[in-house]
Amino acid sequence: MPEQHPPITETTTGAASNGCPVVGHMKYPVEGGGNQDWWPNRLNLKVLHQNPAVADPMGAAFDYAAEVATIDVDALTRDI
Repeated sequence: MPEQHPPITETTTGAASNGCPVVGHMKYPVEGGGNQDWWPNRLNLKVLHQNPAVADPMGAAFDYAAEVATIDVDALTRDI
């Protein structure tokens, strides 16, 4: 016994009576938004600038530039 379905029309889908449940509309790619839509201007980046001395695992006397200069670049390249 084949299934009998009514033809899909605007009256059977309910689009005309109920309307779309989504409020608003999507912007076209060329419309763009303002700075309020661009995420870096919405993030609080001040937390990234907090570097207390207690957070440094090597201490204040550690010379990062001198330690980087001791790296054997050829050995590092072979390891990678």
